Amino acid sequence: MSSKPKSTRGFTLIELLVVIAIIAILIALLLPAVQQAREAARRSQCKNNLKQIGLAMHNYHDTHRTMPLGGATDKYAWSVFILPFADQAPLYNAISPNGQNVPSATANSNRLRTVLSVFKCPSDVGADINANFSNYGSSNYPVSLQIALDNSRVRLRDITDGTSNTVMVGERVLSNGDKPFKSMGAIWASKKATAGSMGFEAKQRIGTPYAGTIPGCCSGDLTTVTRTNVNSLHVGGAHFVLCDGSVRFISDNIQSNPTLGQNGGNYIWQNLYNKQDGNVLGEF
Repeated sequence: MSSKPKSTRGFTLIELLVVIAIIAILIALLLPAVQQAREAARRSQCKNNLKQIGLAMHNYHDTHRTMPLGGATDKYAWSVFILPFADQAPLYNAISPNGQNVPSATANSNRLRTVLSVFKCPSDVGADINANFSNYGSSNYPVSLQIALDNSRVRLRDITDGTSNTVMVGERVLSNGDKPFKSMGAIWASKKATAGSMGFEAKQRIGTPYAGTIPGCCSGDLTTVTRTNVNSLHVGGAHFVLCDGSVRFISDNIQSNPTLGQNGGNYIWQNLYNKQDGNVLGEF
């Protein structure tokens, strides 16, 4: 007597479609979480960069009893002088800065085009070379012009508002306008064309885009002065290292002077910028 072979039941088309749909939903739910985790890691690295820059500034001050020179036009900028304190002594020695005019990037064996991770925010999608400022190596971290400008020699004791109440270095994106707004970025090598190439002011709200033309500076921005702004690709604000070395994330909704182009006034953002205004600082 022969037995019938056992039949194996397979998946129906509807069951396969249901499984595929469930997998697609799970992936759709997972992707935002993965993206948020990646951005959280980038924000953490950005914060660490600013912490390292703040430490380098303080070590420079401990050695020379002053903050670094800001850098006059076509002179080496503040960020060059802190290179030995940011694990870049070989590059500093190769550049050998002594205050002379900065050579072109190509004339200095491309040293001034060096990509330095300590000056690059991982969230920034901009180029490593900043075409707005002589094709030098780009930086996302401009210094406060209250702390370093031209041949200034600011000491910590000059910051009478308190080092924990005064910003020192902030952020700025390098973008040609499509991701997601126009911003000139900065450079670490020199002051070129404008103080905005290496520094920032509080003449605009945090997060303000650049109003001029790109590439180049500063056509279309002679009155609004957005070239010295601060912004970032982090949602909601930007990181700053304060003069006491601490790093804070400051919201772009912080109280700010509504009169654009003004560094002063008793507003929290402008109070954080000015080192000697004597105003009482509110919560931020």
